[in-house]
Amino acid sequence: MSSYKKKVLEARKKILILTMEQEKEINEIYAKAADRLIDEILDLPDTSRTRIHDIDIARLLNDYTKDLYKQLYPNITDNMMESSIIQRQVILNFMDQVATDRVLSKIVKYNINNYSNSVVKTLIAGEYYKDGKTLSKRLWNVTKENSNKIDEFIKMNIAGGANARKLASDLNVLINPKNYIISNNFKAGFDSYRISYQAQRLARTSITHAATETQIQNAKKNPFNKGLKWNLSSQHSIRMHGKADICDDYNGKVFKPNEVPLQHPNCMCYFTEEVISIDSAIERINRWVDGGKDIELDELFNKRKLHY
Repeated sequence: MSSYKKKVLEARKKILILTMEQEKEINEIYAKAADRLIDEILDLPDTSRTRIHDIDIARLLNDYTKDLYKQLYPNITDNMMESSIIQRQVILNFMDQVATDRVLSKIVKYNINNYSNSVVKTLIAGEYYKDGKTLSKRLWNVTKENSNKIDEFIKMNIAGGANARKLASDLNVLINPKNYIISNNFKAGFDSYRISYQAQRLARTSITHAATETQIQNAKKNPFNKGLKWNLSSQHSIRMHGKADICDDYNGKVFKPNEVPLQHPNCMCYFTEEVISIDSAIERINRWVDGGKDIELDELFNKRKLHY
């Protein structure tokens, strides 16, 4: 296995670890938010359906929504940036091996980092998606939906005569991921896993897209690139329960950087950048250094040097 392929697999492993760690972090955010909400409900004077009580519940849920958002947003954006950094290291390592001249290597690395940094900003701003929704808007919608489901559940339980302690106990089962208990009461349409599901899906998708878009943008500017190859996740068949989807159709195909399909939400498939061999790249650079004509390498080094 070439050193480049090893770096590709190392990056993939790091991104998977990042995704698993993020899942734990998000569950912890939801668990703490649930604990705070339940404590505040227990502090309410009673659970009778009065206008004042409804206002109190609305206030608590509004605080819950804001609390989730404020905790989740930096978590997701930080992990998107980390995913991009992990992915860019693959091409940085490749360029380090082919651009043996110190000055040339420095110029390329500088610009690769610049291009990669803009990727996460593009994703956060929503420019990567057809609907143009920003990450902030998507996340607020998720947390607001969580709040609405809880509000529905609270109203049903109060209407059924539940007191504060019974309500708090039921909520703890339903909205605290620490329990991982699936309730038999599906009237509110969620349980202790599903309450954080949409946030988990958004976070996982954001990490995947940050890595992929980093690859795409660097591939567009890499004269040694031959395309981006779609690879199925090792868990694809298990996640699909043996069924096939569009990912199976894409598997193994090599796409031009500007024709790469958008990975669906929750997709764990990944791309590997297909490049020429390191020896071939070095040989090409040496010919260019010796005066050979190469428009792409002029673009890679000379024009980038103006920005250094």
